[in-house]
Amino acid sequence: MDKKNEESLQSLSPYFSPLFLSAFSAYSSRFKKERTRREYLYAIASLCNSAGCSFFELRPEHILEYFQSSDLKSQGSANDAASSKPAEPSVPSPAKETSLHYNLRVYRAFARFLDEHAEQYGLMPVYTGLFSSLSSSSEEMEFSMESLPSFEAINCVLGWLRETNDLTTFTAVTLALRCALTVQELVSLRRSMFFLDAHGRTGLRLPVSDSRKSSGSSGARSRIVKVPEDAAEIIRLLTAGRPAGEENREQSLLLNKYGRPLTVRSLQMRLREACLACKIPAFTMNDLRTLGIAMMLRGGASVSQAAAYTGARNTDWFFRYNRIVTELDDSAADYSHLRIVP
Repeated sequence: MDKKNEESLQSLSPYFSPLFLSAFSAYSSRFKKERTRREYLYAIASLCNSAGCSFFELRPEHILEYFQSSDLKSQGSANDAASSKPAEPSVPSPAKETSLHYNLRVYRAFARFLDEHAEQYGLMPVYTGLFSSLSSSSEEMEFSMESLPSFEAINCVLGWLRETNDLTTFTAVTLALRCALTVQELVSLRRSMFFLDAHGRTGLRLPVSDSRKSSGSSGARSRIVKVPEDAAEIIRLLTAGRPAGEENREQSLLLNKYGRPLTVRSLQMRLREACLACKIPAFTMNDLRTLGIAMMLRGGASVSQAAAYTGARNTDWFFRYNRIVTELDDSAADYSHLRIVP
């Protein structure tokens, strides 16, 4: 990139570093139209200017603040005149709520590129997770199939995990997809949370957070999640060789090879490794959860049933799954009868 062009692009945001411009130049080489390239730059500039840092330095709180900011939903500058941040250059910003959906797709696409080429640019592969873990109430937009892994990609990952005898990550992927568990819920699972009812069906008793207990009317201290039989069988395989006894009931379900509980980061890195081994775009546990909820709705579950199953406090944001459900309906395969075989 020549110096004049670099200076022109840096005028969009003071946070466009030479490293960012180099990475974006490589990423945008796939675009056929210059207009698309500029739109992506405008979207990224808006986020970086709002956060007051480069794309590489973004943190979850920056992204949540950006999508929750009321200033983004009204015309005008996103900057406060009294702000200590550098003044935001005059670039098209997502002032209208309808443009937030497009911008999120831009950020997710560029984040996946960075994660796939993290070693080349000396980065940690953490950017996809920043946008995949947006809280439900902050996105206020429909999901699209383009932002989620295909069933072929998921099948490839499961196959690779099976071949490498990584039953721990295989179990986590299964529970994210079949039970719509969050990555935080996955790493917090204990053996004592699982139970069998009088009919031999497997259930999972998840603790309800203090905020949800205070906002709910029932005062429930836990929520019950029915575990599909295919997922229950995988859990039985995972725990088959572990010591029994009351002293082991509080042991974490997902353990590393040293017998220590997996962390959110280590679990996401395991999934990313599987994606790279399959030579597919990296996806996250949250992407699997999103797809799992969409399949529940597509299979006939009511919004209230899906909300209760996933522990959602309200159903206002479930419209975001409409597009995925429609596309699944148009598919030739009946994915509502999905079954994972270990």
